[in-house]
This record gives sequence, C-alpha cells and structure tokens, in this order.
Amino acid sequence: MLRTPDPDIAAIVAHHPRNGKGLSASTVEALEALSRALRILCLTSIASAAGADPADLTLPLGSPVAGQDLAWYAQDWWQWAFSMPTDQSPIRDDNGRLCGVYQDGPVWYLAGGFGSARIHRACVVPAGRFIFFPIINTVVTTMPGQTRTCEEVRAEAALNNDRYVHLMVEIDGVQIPDLQRTRIAPETCFDLAGRAPPDLEPRPFYPSATDGFWVMLPPLSPGDHRIEFRAFYTNPDTPEGNAVQNISYDIRIQRAP
Repeated sequence: MLRTPDPDIAAIVAHHPRNGKGLSASTVEALEALSRALRILCLTSIASAAGADPADLTLPLGSPVAGQDLAWYAQDWWQWAFSMPTDQSPIRDDNGRLCGVYQDGPVWYLAGGFGSARIHRACVVPAGRFIFFPIINTVVTTMPGQTRTCEEVRAEAALNNDRYVHLMVEIDGVQIPDLQRTRIAPETCFDLAGRAPPDLEPRPFYPSATDGFWVMLPPLSPGDHRIEFRAFYTNPDTPEGNAVQNISYDIRIQRAP
C-alpha cells in the first residue's frame, strides 16, 4: 500500500499561531512552498497508485450530483449569478470577499469574470461540498418583450464555443487533460431570472440558453488548495468573441467547527 505524504503538515507548521515568535518570514515562506509541493506530489501519487490519470480528478459529464446532471447545474449557475445585486456579485468580485454569497446546497459555485477577466481570489469553502465552475462559457437571454425561440438562443450561445483556442485547468498544480470533453450545451432553455428576488421586474428572461466548458470537482480534502482555469475564444464576429478568462483561486476547505 502506497502511503502518500500529508500535505497539510507543513501548512499547519507555517501557519501555527506561534510562528511569529519562533520562525522567520523566510522559513514560513519555505514551509508554505513545501506544503504546495507535497500537495502536488500527493495528488500525483494517488492517481498513479490507483492506475488513474488526472482526468479522474473531475466528474464525468454523465455523473449526477444530488440527483441532477451537470447540464442542470450549468443553468442553475447562471440563475445563481443573476440572483444577487450587482455590488454582491461574485463574478464582479476582484479578491474573493464575495465568494460565499448565496451559496447553499451540496455544490459550491466558483465564478469567472464578465467579458475578459484576469482575477485572483481567495475563498473558504465548507468541507464536503462539490465545486463547480465554468472554464469559459456564454449565456444568451431573451429580454422581456422580445420574442425568440429556444432553438435561436441555443444556436447563438454555441457560436463562440465552436471556436476556442485554449482551455486549461489545474488543480493543485495537476493539469486536467482532454478539456474538450467538458463542454456542456443543455438541450433545454431556462429563465435566467429563475432565482432572482420576487420583486425583480420585468421578468421572465425566457428563453435563455448557455453553452460552454465546465468542471465539477468532487469534495476536496480539508486544507489549502489552488484552482486555476484559463481559456479564450477566437470568434471576432460575435459579441464577446475575443473573451479571455484567466482566473485563479486559493481555496481553503474548512471542516465544520
């Protein structure tokens, strides 16, 4: 039986409340670097010992979570993103202070950014939560008073995702391969305002459609993790056809007290 190193040991030492008395700043920095290296080694060793590859760090598209498929979560993610006031939006958040807004249920949503975005955030996530996020995606909606069909908005949402150049996801330094397989294009349409406050007017925003590349992670182990995702479109003839996403998260998985 392969026993992998515990990546949390160095982190615990580095962040011990007494480190200010006994450890220099350079020593703490070295221990934090050791913690990150051990976590990468741990993930790689686990995958090797199980005869698996890094693709197994994510859930396949056909895997239900709490009774719902990933296409349902792609639509629900957009309803979540549209459900809060602008000044509370995790998508507009530039440092992670809003990552916990309106988070409930078994899946924790991570945000990208509107249009083109380069953002680093820090976020605390309760232990036991799945983590779901878009590498890059598009939503097309129908404004109140407009008349469009579901087929029309689905076709428009697909345009940018038919022409991408780069997709990258790293979990604790382990790069996930074959990200083309993560594309989700739900066959149904939805109301973008489906989770918005009842006093939001006018409504509904139906039909809306989303299309893009998404990752669902199983619950991560307690401690510190890093998630990075980058992508860009190359379709200059469409809205946001040159969008670039470059997002990183320092995630702390925290056990319940």
